[in-house]
Amino acid sequence: GVITQLGLEEYFLVVREVVEEARRQGIRCYGRGSAANSIVAYLLGITGVDPIAHNLLFERFLHGGRKGTPDIDIDFDSERRNEIITWIENRFSIEQTAMTATIVTYQLRNALRDVAKALGWPMDTVNQLTKAIPSRRARNVREYRPQLLRILGESPLFELLVDLVERLDGLPRHMGLHVGGMVLSRKPLYHFSPIQVSANGVNMVQFDKNDVEALGLVKLDVLGLRMLATLSEGRELVARHINKEIDLDQIPLDDPKVYDLICSNSTVGLFQIESQGQIHLLAVNQPRSFGDLIAEIALFRPGPLQGGMVHPFIRRRKGQEPIEYDHPGLEPVLADTYGIILFQEQILEIAHRFAGMSLSEADNFRSLMSKYRDASEMENMRDTFVSGAMERGVSELTSNKVFDKVSKFVGYGFCRSHAAAFAKIVYQSAWMKCYYPMAYMAAIMQHRPGMYSLMTLEQEAKHWKVPIQLPDIKRSATRYDLVKTADAKFAILKPLTSIDHVSDSIARDIVWQRMNGTFTSVEDLYERVTMPRDALDSLARSGALDSISASSRDALWKIGVLARRLGTAGQSKNHTLFHMPTVSLQDIPCLPELHALERLSWDYQTHHAARVHPISLIRRSLSEYGILPIAACRRLIPLDAQASPTVIEITGNIIMRQRPPTANGIMFLTLEDETGFIQCVLSPPVQEAFDHLLILPTLTIQGILQAANHWRGLVAGKIWPVKGLLGGYSGYPSQSGGQDQLNKGHELSESNDEISDTGMADAI
Repeated sequence: GVITQLGLEEYFLVVREVVEEARRQGIRCYGRGSAANSIVAYLLGITGVDPIAHNLLFERFLHGGRKGTPDIDIDFDSERRNEIITWIENRFSIEQTAMTATIVTYQLRNALRDVAKALGWPMDTVNQLTKAIPSRRARNVREYRPQLLRILGESPLFELLVDLVERLDGLPRHMGLHVGGMVLSRKPLYHFSPIQVSANGVNMVQFDKNDVEALGLVKLDVLGLRMLATLSEGRELVARHINKEIDLDQIPLDDPKVYDLICSNSTVGLFQIESQGQIHLLAVNQPRSFGDLIAEIALFRPGPLQGGMVHPFIRRRKGQEPIEYDHPGLEPVLADTYGIILFQEQILEIAHRFAGMSLSEADNFRSLMSKYRDASEMENMRDTFVSGAMERGVSELTSNKVFDKVSKFVGYGFCRSHAAAFAKIVYQSAWMKCYYPMAYMAAIMQHRPGMYSLMTLEQEAKHWKVPIQLPDIKRSATRYDLVKTADAKFAILKPLTSIDHVSDSIARDIVWQRMNGTFTSVEDLYERVTMPRDALDSLARSGALDSISASSRDALWKIGVLARRLGTAGQSKNHTLFHMPTVSLQDIPCLPELHALERLSWDYQTHHAARVHPISLIRRSLSEYGILPIAACRRLIPLDAQASPTVIEITGNIIMRQRPPTANGIMFLTLEDETGFIQCVLSPPVQEAFDHLLILPTLTIQGILQAANHWRGLVAGKIWPVKGLLGGYSGYPSQSGGQDQLNKGHELSESNDEISDTGMADAI
């Protein structure tokens, strides 16, 4: 076989040994990437997806003409990845293992930061600059001149800054540690490369992954995936609190309830499908099987989006459009994707079967596409592709047409095996949220594997009827946990470590002291636990001390008195627990209750999530102006879109700003209120008109509501700042203003039916 021909038997056995050791230690892991195309990797337990059942192509992973060693990517529970790295170093010798380096090159943000600092702009301005500019190539700097001028102002150095940033594009900035590449060798690695100790103490060869492959060294990608840590934590919570063991690798992959959740508007926290773009695509595509889910993962990529493949795929899948092939020879390759190029493996097969390339040539062709940097590189392949196809009887016109479709896929297509491996984790995360939402949401908050803030995750838990309980000095520990409520259901109890300035070590000390008896007062806590003043203040402000004091203000006042009398908490040498001075009533003035805005501020300052959503504080005023809760917007349009546009106003906090390169200049804002969130699509004219407002945290937006099944989006027409949080709301959008921009937004949505599609490409 090919594996024997290439002498890779030992490599496969080494990888299997690593995976078996991880499972022996109870560390969750999955093989992914092109290795999932291999039946040998599947049978050895390295990967978890049957390549035969899912029509995966072995040659995408390995073939006789391959140069260099293959990559096998293994995702491990991110919390325990270092345990595996340590085991590998001990098992195969510290001298014969090391991580690979990565050469960090200049991109737009770091180029702007370094050049602006060198030219003398103050750091506050530099920080503001890098926050306002998206992550793009440095050579694109001139596209952002208006934003740069607004922040930096007129300066004789401005043109020099732009010129220098542009020239820095792609140049090396510094050497860093590769995210997971680990080199294994029979000889000590200093025979092949200088060895450098990285900033975190890990041995690192001074070569990147391409250099390592050129040297013929064997590499294994030991990656950390927080979603695997989330799934492990969720399983442990279920086992501990419900006394039920779950084997996620054995759950059926055809559960209708799970697919109902995947196709719903409640995918926050799910692996790979929680973005607004994916929510929209799921609403339209409605995957109902594991194969559908694999396609869904691959569809939401720049290749299909930029190549205009998404809408034809969905229409053909639903029988709304005939399945067509540019040539009969393409049918065996594209039949299961309805005639649409969707996977990298299909590029390899087209080059091999349609253009007559050998597997080695076809893989080089695919590899060139995946590393595409310049359009001229792709055009150099046209002659080879077209001439090869013509030799097999295909017309020049058809050959060029197929090549053009293939070239649109350049560099952005997804590997089918990668999509299959990811789809399994997507399904497992959805299954956990469907059947054990309390455990899953607690695990999500603990590990934060996705894109949303803690506030948004807490809002999502509440929408699932899972209460959130604040950190409590008497009950909370170091991790998110579940506690029984009065109605015998579960709530999520936030840990002490969720509070600013409360480190793991401080939280562990508190838990340890609690084993000797619960805390009875602020004075008791102050005497028994050593911690800095800022940690004590944060505990008080967060409400964690409310169970041992009259109020947060009361606790804060007592801490101040004790600090003045005794010095640092837990370090008093003049007092014992039995002779601890108490803070008398005379020491405590009559402290007023916190008003709503103060409580909100203290919550955000101490644990980054408020017990009430900020927008709920002005809901009454918003309602008086006819500004709807976002959840109400979802009920405005029936599932069949209305013929006439529906213009609405919403107010919310901006939780995400995105301007993906696939979206033709369109910007996306995700607005959240106390009832949910919605994505707003901003055309370039709207962005230009309201550019000065887009950096604000809270906005009111007027626009045209769009619908696709349960999904709702807003094409923005006019934007207002929110000028007050309490005591009334000002800044109401009058109906007379902004109609021109609304009309432009409506015209845009009609003239380009992919605004909702490319518009939703917010994770790319």
